[in-house]
Amino acid sequence: MYGKRGSMLLCLGNLPPQVTRKDLKGFVREVVAKVAGSRSPRISPRVPQCSILRVTNTATGQVMHQCLIAIQPAKVALEAMPILQQTPFRGSKLEVRRYSHCSFQMGNVHGIANIGDLLGLGTPAVAGRPSFKLDLVSTTGASAKTGARPMRSPAPAGILAH
Repeated sequence: MYGKRGSMLLCLGNLPPQVTRKDLKGFVREVVAKVAGSRSPRISPRVPQCSILRVTNTATGQVMHQCLIAIQPAKVALEAMPILQQTPFRGSKLEVRRYSHCSFQMGNVHGIANIGDLLGLGTPAVAGRPSFKLDLVSTTGASAKTGARPMRSPAPAGILAH
């Protein structure tokens, strides 16, 4: 859980092709609304964030997509997980798990060579070269929208706007 209102991040895998962040967010909102409606009329769930990550194996060229989605409150997110897993989304059964970020002590990082090791993708790293490339994308499709979003350049330091 994170934030003041107890949000929870879920990781959705096995995404179908040609899916946008808006599509995923709408699907999750429907499921979350059903879960919250069965609990209490006082609960107003939210889905404030949705991001699609394109994970590319640089050695093989294999591409897969993962979605990170935030749900408030966390209790509703926990109850929605099995329903999201069981409800088909555009013909695909989503893989749903709770996102967990962990920090490693410096002595324990010997087995971690790249981001794929942290994500548990199971492909061994090639010595001296990362095995995976991560891009933040807006859709799982092959259209022009799939390009990685450009990074914002930081504002120059010491310049004041008048």
